[in-house]
Amino acid sequence: MQQKQCMDDNSREKRREIKDRHLFDTIAKQYCKKDMDKSAIIARRHRLFQTIRALPSIADPVLLEVGCGCGFAAKYLAGYYSHYVGIDYSKNLISFAKKNNGFRNTEFIPINIKDYYQPNYFDIIFMIGVLHHIDHLKFRFSQIIKMLKPGGWFVANEPQSANKLVQIMRKIRSTIDPGYSPDQIIFSESELTNLYGNAHLQNIRIVPQGVFSTPFAEVILKPDLISASLSKVSIRLDRNIERRFGQYLRPVSWNLIAIGQRSF
Repeated sequence: MQQKQCMDDNSREKRREIKDRHLFDTIAKQYCKKDMDKSAIIARRHRLFQTIRALPSIADPVLLEVGCGCGFAAKYLAGYYSHYVGIDYSKNLISFAKKNNGFRNTEFIPINIKDYYQPNYFDIIFMIGVLHHIDHLKFRFSQIIKMLKPGGWFVANEPQSANKLVQIMRKIRSTIDPGYSPDQIIFSESELTNLYGNAHLQNIRIVPQGVFSTPFAEVILKPDLISASLSKVSIRLDRNIERRFGQYLRPVSWNLIAIGQRSF
């Protein structure tokens, strides 16, 4: 019975992976446009920088981005890292990344995270909206953490469940946006804390991120002149209220930044 259950779980995982990979291969061209639209570029850079800045300062880190998509993080973070590795199971996204964002000290690999393993190699591993796509998360996450050097840091930026209005908006988007995966898992703060704790990470910290700016990072809005201006205003608003109210924004933020350190 247990063996049959395991086979059923593996079969469901494989079907979901195939479906998810097909989705991102199909929408790759459209998906990459998010980082070529003025308003989206501003908001997506802001989200990435907020995520990385939640970490302690590390000189010339070796980075791994899981679910790198079109590879724009390598471009945005240029000058920060000594070596960047981006992996994604969509071959079309990786093809775009190699062509458009392949710089010195960057490497893009078309591979599923479950098939990639470089133990004790990276100073930082980061994911933006990817953790909730990983099946058998507790097991896979523990394997991912082993790729950090002792003392290395893991950081993820993930949708969170506290803001019910946001969840309604996400459901609406799932019905009208063909590029939005229907298999969305929304984490709570306690779920992320438990996931990190079970992987024996230390110095765990959860930070709310994005109140007004997040929609501009996900949806292309026109005309550019107006949407780019609104995107800048939304970021300034976020910075001001995050500086003043900090952790009190947990119930209303779109995302959570979760960081943890591998033990020495």
